[in-house]
Amino acid sequence: MRRFLRRRARARRWPGRAVTLPLGCAVAVSTALLGQPSATASARPSPAAPPPSATPSASVTPSPSAPAPSTAPPAATTPPSATTSASATPSASASPSAPASRPAPSSPAGARDAGAQADLEARSSIVGGDEDEPEARSGAGSEREPDGVYDYVITAVNHGPSQAVSVTVTDELPASLVFVSSRDGCTASGRTVRCGPLPRLAVGESHSWVVTVRLADDYEGDGQDIVNSASVSSPTSDPHPENNTTSVTGLPVHPDWGRADLALAKTAVLAKGQRWVRPGETFAYRITVDNRGPGAARQVRVSDPLPGELSFVESADGCAPDGDGGRTVVCPALDRLEPGASVSYEITVKVAKSLPRHLRQIDNIASVTSATRDPDESNNQNAENTTGPDGGPLYVKPWPDPDHTDGELPDTGSDVPDGLGWLAGSAVAAGAVLVAAARRRVTCRGRKR
Repeated sequence: MRRFLRRRARARRWPGRAVTLPLGCAVAVSTALLGQPSATASARPSPAAPPPSATPSASVTPSPSAPAPSTAPPAATTPPSATTSASATPSASASPSAPASRPAPSSPAGARDAGAQADLEARSSIVGGDEDEPEARSGAGSEREPDGVYDYVITAVNHGPSQAVSVTVTDELPASLVFVSSRDGCTASGRTVRCGPLPRLAVGESHSWVVTVRLADDYEGDGQDIVNSASVSSPTSDPHPENNTTSVTGLPVHPDWGRADLALAKTAVLAKGQRWVRPGETFAYRITVDNRGPGAARQVRVSDPLPGELSFVESADGCAPDGDGGRTVVCPALDRLEPGASVSYEITVKVAKSLPRHLRQIDNIASVTSATRDPDESNNQNAENTTGPDGGPLYVKPWPDPDHTDGELPDTGSDVPDGLGWLAGSAVAAGAVLVAAARRRVTCRGRKR
């Protein structure tokens, strides 16, 4: 005990002198001086020091000018100066030269943690509908309804607690709807429309996509039976998948939608005052289609089967025969024809050089069809004998024949004017009477002689 007190007194008189400490205390002191976190110890070092050969020791020199440390006999207890400089709970197994462990870096934004969860909710509405969607208020609204074209707004909402990654929206269209476009990049494959994926959707945020659709051409209902369902999905775990699906029932179908009365007229384009064409001559037909309403007509198509006296030459409007050597000329389909609007096509044809002798006029009937129901199909083709410039027949004038050459008689036709037969019969009868009268006179004279 006296030896310990003397050593303690010497340490207080010469603070620069080295003090021999156990290894655990030296590690704690060096960690405190270097600013490194110390390892956690499970037990405090024993105050009884083992023999010098069993326990390694470390020397801590506070001042570089301090004298060299001297080897001291093992002490029964730890010196108080060493205890106050070391950590309260040093690790007995830590190495003095081992660097302290650093905290793991945080996960980057958007990384999918194993325990991350995101409660996604799907919402949908119609542009101009009753749902309180801000996107719906910016749309065209009810003025687009007579068209049969509508905008669905599909929204994904993240209720947390984590962000959702790769958020995708899927819209399964019913048979009564057809995909048109999407200003937000949604694409369609068959009846399935997919939007996204959205890379990240933070907690409390929402994202919307607009999908433009139209009524199917064969739909004839009032819109109340149309149900459009959409869903949202993400690789992030969803604790409440029951709100991942949404649907909208009913569409405001305008009463005038789905009916369009189309009327067709066809006229030969000839020189002013001309009402006839000649064999071998080339001229054009103008075909005009009017939509008398009340709704728009979709997929309007004009076809014109040419008679044998005419052959197709060309069309500046894209009309062409339906096949190699086909006699039916088909014009390109018009996707949409508004009520009160019209569309015209011109077809250039050539009259055959050789025509039947009895032919006096050429008649050509064209027709129009549409995917929209037509309440009056009686005017879907031009009436007979109305293709002339004045709305009457288009006549054929066979003489003078452009191919006529000297030495040949012109073809004057084989038609007999009305009344010619009666006139000829009367002349024959009169001639017979005159002949009979002349013979009778001659007979009478011979008798008198």
